[in-house]
Amino acid sequence: MLLKFVVVCVVVGVVTPALTVSGVQQMPKEWPCPIKSDIYPCICSYNQSYDLFMDCSAVENNDELEIAFRESEFPFLKYKEFKIVHDPNDEKNMLTNIGPDTLRELSFERIIITGTKLNEIADEAFHHSHDTLLSMDLSNNDLNSFPLESINEYSKLKIFKLDDNKFPELPEIPSDSLEVFSISGNPNLNIFQNAFQQAPLLREIYLARLQLKVLEPGLFLNLTHLAILDIHRNKLESLDEYSVATKEVSLQFVNVDDNLLTGIRHDAIHGLTKTATVSMRNNHIIYLNKDNWSHVIDQLRPDGILDLENNPLVCGCDMSWIMFSKDKVDLYLFTDTTTCKTGEIIIYLPMQNFCDNCLPNDC
Repeated sequence: MLLKFVVVCVVVGVVTPALTVSGVQQMPKEWPCPIKSDIYPCICSYNQSYDLFMDCSAVENNDELEIAFRESEFPFLKYKEFKIVHDPNDEKNMLTNIGPDTLRELSFERIIITGTKLNEIADEAFHHSHDTLLSMDLSNNDLNSFPLESINEYSKLKIFKLDDNKFPELPEIPSDSLEVFSISGNPNLNIFQNAFQQAPLLREIYLARLQLKVLEPGLFLNLTHLAILDIHRNKLESLDEYSVATKEVSLQFVNVDDNLLTGIRHDAIHGLTKTATVSMRNNHIIYLNKDNWSHVIDQLRPDGILDLENNPLVCGCDMSWIMFSKDKVDLYLFTDTTTCKTGEIIIYLPMQNFCDNCLPNDC
């Protein structure tokens, strides 16, 4: 009995004071966020798992952002998301730069800064996120530079978007983690030949709306996981040998819509899976000669898709090899929106026309 009495006394002696002694400091009502007035106009929120989110979309200029973080006490330094989303047409929004110490010691898993007049981000602006950052969206700003050479310091970064900025060039991107990269909408971008050589895990690349006239051969040749390549709305007139080529058979979707293509060269595209889609809508393709197109058809057969909607195809003997394929397997790779310049749907063309006019044939 004496032992039991001692145990009870110890438990009561430890627990009860914490519950009953008056004067214990209470947490602010905003906890685990900072005090609301301290971080104004930024807004901190959290979910049921106590993941923290910082939204500074109401910040209008550099000073407001600096003051919001400089004057605040942060109970916790790890945040799920940091966000600034501006209306680019709102003249009140004049945020132009983020300094190296603006965000203090805070770290983030996701950074979204879009629609601002941001033209400079200091090299060390997000350095406390080197080990946490998974996704960074810096699209639709006025950026003309970013320390891409240090991107590998973000050891977990998987998604990186730089669309609709003012970048003049794309040098090498060294990253052992990056899977999705988008830099569409940066006109006249100069893409270095080695841009993707040190990013082996890339599976999606978006290079649309760049006014590209030439896609350098071998640009993607070292990639083994690339599944999606988007190069639509450029000024490409042709695809040369190995312009779209990967080291392994991995490509599932290639978008070359809205270019100036009149055709492709033999061996232009390599690495297509058997179920891949190649979309070349709204171009100027006229002929489907076997020498130029057989390497694409061979890769797509039997379950892939070739979409040539809105091209002025002549649908003559240049494509008889497609019509005469066994069981028309090559013909049925085309979408039902792919038509001749006369309006006829390719997959419904009458075989007899080719039998009567094209040699050799097995009719």
